[in-house]
Amino acid sequence: MKLVALDLDGTLLERNGTVPQETIQQMTKLHASGVAFAIATGRSFDVIDELLLQKGVFWGRPFPDVIMADERDVYFLDAGRYVPWTAWNDQARQRELQHLALAKAMAEQASHELKTWFLVNNAYLQDTRGYVEIFFRSAESAAEFHDWFAAFLDGSPLRPVRNNRLIALRAEHTGKGRVLERIADHLGLGYSDVLAMGDSHNDHDMLNRRFHAATTANADLETKALVEARGGVGSSKSRSAGVADVLANLTLSRNSRGKEANC
Repeated sequence: MKLVALDLDGTLLERNGTVPQETIQQMTKLHASGVAFAIATGRSFDVIDELLLQKGVFWGRPFPDVIMADERDVYFLDAGRYVPWTAWNDQARQRELQHLALAKAMAEQASHELKTWFLVNNAYLQDTRGYVEIFFRSAESAAEFHDWFAAFLDGSPLRPVRNNRLIALRAEHTGKGRVLERIADHLGLGYSDVLAMGDSHNDHDMLNRRFHAATTANADLETKALVEARGGVGSSKSRSAGVADVLANLTLSRNSRGKEANC
């Protein structure tokens, strides 16, 4: 394995937004052996900065090597700083902005057709992040209406991406899996060199591709089923402890292969 991509909320982060030392130690061991780490999240880059830097968690010391923000934008670690992958980011954001008016109109139409309560992110967030997010009262409500949005958006350049109690209306070229493939291509890695780990529905785009897949005990049932069906790894531990568990097994596997090679 040469690259490990980790979701943030519900996976790498504990409920209080921290990363335990056990997980950092496992990441440090693998990183020292040549494994790179990527954060793959739907959060904005500024929020990731607040979560990881201000809480005193790693952040370029010396990993993660890559940040994927908004399930679209990529930042590479360079001399202790995260530098935007301008060639990709500018094009990807502009392509999504081309469909923003349509996403707004579809959210407005849904507000008339759906007989349920929901909120929509405001115009400032839509224009700065480039897409529409719809917040339901609960994860159950979001799950109930996801199929409606999938049918509603069928034939359009948009697709619904569910994460807990929200559904985002995203352009087809975005998504953790699609962007992770571009990152692997850019780094010259085969997809079999990548391990993707997540716990929720918006992680399915990377868990259901040609990468190795892993998840944690707190993951959605559908996510666990997907990882199992793909022959992936499901930890018996939750959140960051589950990440540490999977990484420890990865370290053992790498060490075993190294000993066999020396025999």
